[in-house]
This record gives sequence, C-alpha cells and structure tokens, in this order.
Amino acid sequence: MRTLERNDTFAGRVRLAGRDDDRLRVRTLLDDPMPGGGALVLLGEPGVGKSALLTDVAATFAAEGARTLLAAGVPFEPDVSYAALHQLLFDAHDAFDRLDEAHRAALRTALGLAGGPVPSRILVSNAVLLLVRAIAADRPLLLLVDDLHWVDPASAKVLCFVSRRLGGSGVRFLGAARPGGTRCSDVGALPQYRLAPLPERAAYELLAERFPALAPGVRRRVVTEAAGNPLALLELPDTISEAQPPPVLPLTDRLAARYAGRIRDLPGPCRWTLLLGALGGRDAVRAASWDHLETLAPAERDHLVSVAPDGREFTFRNSLIRAAVVAVATAEDRRRAHHALAAALSAPPERRAGHLGEATAGPDENVAGLLERAAERRHARGDPQGAAADLARAAELSPEPIRRARRLALAAYLGTDAAGEIDIAERFAELARRQVVADSGGAARADLARRATRPRNTPARFNPLTPKEREIAELAACGMSNKEIGERLFLSHRTIGSHLYQIFPKLGLTSRAGLRDALTELSRR
Repeated sequence: MRTLERNDTFAGRVRLAGRDDDRLRVRTLLDDPMPGGGALVLLGEPGVGKSALLTDVAATFAAEGARTLLAAGVPFEPDVSYAALHQLLFDAHDAFDRLDEAHRAALRTALGLAGGPVPSRILVSNAVLLLVRAIAADRPLLLLVDDLHWVDPASAKVLCFVSRRLGGSGVRFLGAARPGGTRCSDVGALPQYRLAPLPERAAYELLAERFPALAPGVRRRVVTEAAGNPLALLELPDTISEAQPPPVLPLTDRLAARYAGRIRDLPGPCRWTLLLGALGGRDAVRAASWDHLETLAPAERDHLVSVAPDGREFTFRNSLIRAAVVAVATAEDRRRAHHALAAALSAPPERRAGHLGEATAGPDENVAGLLERAAERRHARGDPQGAAADLARAAELSPEPIRRARRLALAAYLGTDAAGEIDIAERFAELARRQVVADSGGAARADLARRATRPRNTPARFNPLTPKEREIAELAACGMSNKEIGERLFLSHRTIGSHLYQIFPKLGLTSRAGLRDALTELSRR
C-alpha cells in the first residue's frame, strides 16, 4: 500500500513524465455533468503510476480550494467491515453533527465509534451520501481512494452507492485499482480509465532526468525491461551494479513486494512453469514440448500471465512479474531450470550456451568454451553487448587464469570499440590486468599472458596480422572510426568491427589506445 499524505492541501506537485494527456482526460471525466459523472476509477498494473496521478489530481483540486478526504485499501483488513470507510471519514467527524439522529447513529455504529444495533447497509450508505454532500456545501470535496482492490467489501459497496449519486453536487470520487482485482463487483460498474504504460520517449526522458550518468546500453536495457512502468524505471537502475546486466534484472525490495506474495501463494507446479518461461522466454515451454501449460490456470486467474489461444505458450503481463518469479526462486531451482532449458533448446547454439553458463556453479572450461564461441556468433550478428556478456561469463567459468584474462580483454574491447560502453570496458580491462598480475611469475609468465590474448587456433607467428588486418589497424591508429574506415575500404562498419575484434587480442590490446605503439613495435621485428 502506498501512503498518501493526509491533509487538506497538496502544496507541491511532482512532475509526471508523459502524463499530460492522462491528467487532462481524468479531469474531463471527473467534471462530466451527465448522470453518473463525477466518479472515476483508474485502472493499471502495479507501479504504472496510479498513486502518483491520484496525488497530482489532489494537488490540482487543492489549488482550486477543494477539500480532500483520503483512504487506501489494506491487504490485511479484508474482513474488517467499513475499515476503508473509517479511514476516509476520519477527518470528517466534525461534520457528523450535520446528520439527523438516525443517520448519525448508524454511521457512528458502523465505524465502531458507538455501540448499538448493527445498521443496515442502505442506512449507512445514505448517511455517507448525506454527509459528503453537506461537507461539499461549504467547498468542493474530493474523495480519493487508492488500492480499491484491497478495500473491504462493505466499504466498497457504500463507496459505489455514493459515487453513482454525485451528479449535481460538489463532490468528486477518484479511485485506483488493479485490473480485475477488486473484492467487490460493484466497483466494476463505475466509470473507468485505464492508465497505460509510459511511451518510450517519456521513459527515456525520465531516466535522463533521474539517472543522467547511466550508460547508454544499460539505459536501453532498463527501458526495455521496464516496459513503460515508471516505478520500474526509477528502481531498476539501483539494482545494476555489474558491468553487463544479467538476463533477468534483479528487483529492489519495493518492486519485489508488488508480486512476490502472489507468486509464493501459487502451487509448486505452477511456479515451476513460470520459472521456465521467465528464464527461457515465451516459447520455452512449447520448444521443450513440456505439457505444463495446464498448470498455469492459477497464475492466469490472478492476472499474472496470458496464455495464447492455442494453449502452447504464455506471456507475462509485464516484465516485473517475470523478474519477481526469478527473484522468489531459490538458486538451486534456477540452476535446475537452466539445465532443463539447455537440454531442450538446442538452437540457436548461443542460447543453449547461455543456459549452460547460468546452470554451472563452478569453473568449467567446456562451458566457458561454448560461451566464447557463442560470443563470436553474437558479434558476427552485430550484437557486441551480448557478446561481451557471454565473454564475461566465460571468464568467470574459466579454470585457467590466462584464459580468464584473455576473455576479459575481449569483453573490454567489445565494450569500447563496438558498444561504446567506456566505463564497462574499463572495468573488464582492469579485471584482465589484475588477473595477469596475480598469476604472473616473472617476465616469461607475463609474456605468456600477453600472447594468450590471441584467439584460439591462431599461430604465434612473427607478423600475426593479415594484410587486410594490417591496413585496417593502421587506419584505426590514425584515429578513423569504424564507419570512416569502412567507407575508405568499401566495407561495412560491422565488418571493420569484426576485424578489430580479431586484431586487438593478436596484439595484446584491449582498445585502440595502444594501437599505434603496437604497430610500431611490429614494424621493428
């Protein structure tokens, strides 16, 4: 539950990126003079910004002199009758005396403020309607209820009764709920406005404003994973401490809390199928020919996933649910799932290598070699960031320090020349240097480490560069970019990048910085 500040004025307004049209639309619907107007329920997934928009609307009304009464549903009070109503009217006790004796007594009894016979629902509903109209006679009144999906049924029925009878009064009702999650069907009868995720442009603007130093590649990854969810956009950058983000970004406690409880309550087979899908992608179950989709009914009923009409694949409602599924799973469960996926998904090879890499707990040269070959294929397809991630994981699994250093050096090169991630590349390069220093046993050992940066199966000859590689290296040493070199040699910039990918480790380099000196040394041999 989010807590909205309880007071009569909302002095400040937080800038809501990309929500200008939503603000205007909500206000128009609230001011609708037609019968049934004056009430609205915002629908949206967790973290999409419902609470922020409620606060913004409250600030607008407060600036116009309106009074605001607040309440929010609580997941632990579903059986406490009139719990939400008690919150909403807590600051309105001073107005109870405006009611006649029968309605005042009924309302005080319902809220637990006095003893007496249990009043009927219609009597309590009328008492609340009369009360808010009396308050609005002095100045406009906004009733604001967040998390309607957690409001106790008794309060929900009263609020719906009142909200349908606001026409011609100075009272407005604005609530927020998750789609399909309310405990009272009456809420579904109120006018609704679905709050959509932020458009991509607004997402980038929000990240640039709040995290200006975020690396471009990481920023793109966060925007993709957040899928327009503002809370995810603001929380996910704080979880990324690694040079290359993992396949499924970790969640902060705040994000995980949105879904963790719901996921833990699912049956074990259902959670296992969700984990396979979270780690393997939407087609994982179908590709593996597992007959597990029938176990997903509880997750589908809880609006966590959507199952395809043909029943052969499913998708998560949003990326936060997918990340939460991974977060609540144990490390052993995640390794078992990766093993199962690696056994079932043989193509493309780099996909299988990635799952084997995640399933392996300790050093394993066979898996490290598969990951390095996967990196080569990714780079050839124009995915330098994915290649660098594979090389980084391969380095972690490398039993021999020299091979570990070589793979880190290659990852560093891809981070600078191909992907433009300078900070990430510097980290990989520093790790490679430390590995060589830690393992070096003198000049001979250092020289061996330098020569180990050659790709496998490359002979250690006097001039390790082909004529074409030498030409490209000389142009790069002059400061020309990949694009400029490509235009000079009538090659694509990706082809130039592939050549440099091979050139740098042959010369024991991790970037262009030492290219001129290396070529000079090569000419003296």
